[in-house]
Amino acid sequence: TIGVALVQHAITRKATLREKGIIQAFAFLNRYATLRGCPQESYYNVGRACHQLGLNYLAVHYYEKALTASVVVRPSKVDGPMSADQRRQARDACDLRCEIAHNLSLIYLESGAPNLARDVLRKHGTI
Repeated sequence: TIGVALVQHAITRKATLREKGIIQAFAFLNRYATLRGCPQESYYNVGRACHQLGLNYLAVHYYEKALTASVVVRPSKVDGPMSADQRRQARDACDLRCEIAHNLSLIYLESGAPNLARDVLRKHGTI
């Protein structure tokens, strides 16, 4: 999303107004969350932005919210109604639990909690 790109740009050395870029990034992430309507993806994006900025306590909060949030799959207007199998496949494709668990485990490992990292990966990171 644009918000994630703005965070990436704000943390580079080329950015002149870093604070402004970060505020804009979170504004875009918030707007995207309301328009998209998928709580898991929204929480993941905010957690990822916080993680990139080194705000690990906030990243953990949003990653944990994303792990418990539901996955919303909206049917395409072009393809028409979806069968139960198609809906399940689409939901599985949109599910970010493995990515969230991986990022959360990195924070736990970095903070010296390997047991928490292992538990998160076992619970949410297995396929």
